[in-house]
Amino acid sequence: MSESCFICEATTVTSLPPSFGFERRRCNKCSYVWTAAERETITPDTLKPAIEAIRCKFDIANFKCAISTRTACYAALHPNPLEHGGKLFVEHLHEHRKIVADLTGKQVRELPTIRNYTPSAVFKFYLDAYSQGLDLANLHIFDELLQIGMAQPEILGLRPVEWAQTQVQILLEGKLAPKDWIKDACDLQPHTPDDWDEMINWRTWRAPRFVHMNPSANTPYDARTALMREDNATTGQVLNGLASRFVNFVEIHLERVAGQAHIKLAKERPQNQHCEQQNGYPSAAGLEVKTTERSTGFDVLNKGTAFQHSDDYCRIKYQGQDYYLTESAGKIVSVLHEAYQDGKVGIGASAIKKRAKCRNLWDQFKRRDGRKFWKVLIRRTGKDFFSLNLAPLTEPQQPLC
Repeated sequence: MSESCFICEATTVTSLPPSFGFERRRCNKCSYVWTAAERETITPDTLKPAIEAIRCKFDIANFKCAISTRTACYAALHPNPLEHGGKLFVEHLHEHRKIVADLTGKQVRELPTIRNYTPSAVFKFYLDAYSQGLDLANLHIFDELLQIGMAQPEILGLRPVEWAQTQVQILLEGKLAPKDWIKDACDLQPHTPDDWDEMINWRTWRAPRFVHMNPSANTPYDARTALMREDNATTGQVLNGLASRFVNFVEIHLERVAGQAHIKLAKERPQNQHCEQQNGYPSAAGLEVKTTERSTGFDVLNKGTAFQHSDDYCRIKYQGQDYYLTESAGKIVSVLHEAYQDGKVGIGASAIKKRAKCRNLWDQFKRRDGRKFWKVLIRRTGKDFFSLNLAPLTEPQQPLC
């Protein structure tokens, strides 16, 4: 059971009422709140190999996200070509742009550096990119955990959504290191082989003032003092504040994901009296997509490869891969699937937007598994015409609409 705060490392904590059956702790120093539970206490023995594999996936995703964004941030704060960071930034500029686009869902022509933005704005941009990348990783990890929970609810001590959320929460509390990211994004750590404590904790680091200036934080921006360093006490306060805010934002996103899962499960609760229910939730069998027979509305493709979908098209299964889409993306896929069933070779973007009641098509696929789905299952058949990337059922018999 964790009895110290991983934000400020304080050991003076206050017990709070239980949440999901587990006690909560609040740090008396920085007010951060966390779950007093270990992963082993909520993980049945039969699920531990799967949970360990998911934990490893999260570790890799977190490491890649952290290292790429903090490297780009350091280089953007030190764009001098003669410096090591500046050389890396120029050499990997295209890679940095792709990473930022993948994490934030936004294509950027020019990555911010202190040549065209304030240091505070640059710092905030890359820290936000790290946070958004974690949000994507958490979404996928939560989704996998929820599927495990829905498949075996009878052996869990919690409801599937709560169990998945608690698992991700424990992962976050044990793996996030926003303070290290902040230090490495601002400076290169000196090599101190004779002082292991300094090598591990970098206690002599002092925060540049721009990290708590607007827009990164609330201190008014002052170009004259932005690059000055704070003293030890203020550095500790700044690090604790930024780290706490970072973790809180990630946890707020997790709360929203869990809330949407609760809503979706409530909507999908089968009305069939024969559907089994466990712990107040339908079993995995009750939530699975329907069969692939044509009579039930699914299309059987060539070589037995099935395109399956939920009623709202927010869950798609194709070639053994599950895709989870937003409601607006599901409406677009519904329109494209209807055109596919009618034998049309494509449908115009304006017609899709009108029927799906949305604006930009691509924007609807930036969340959840939308990017992956777009890449695999949507193709452009002409200028502003789109179709599902599926083997044709019959020869096209109707013109583009």
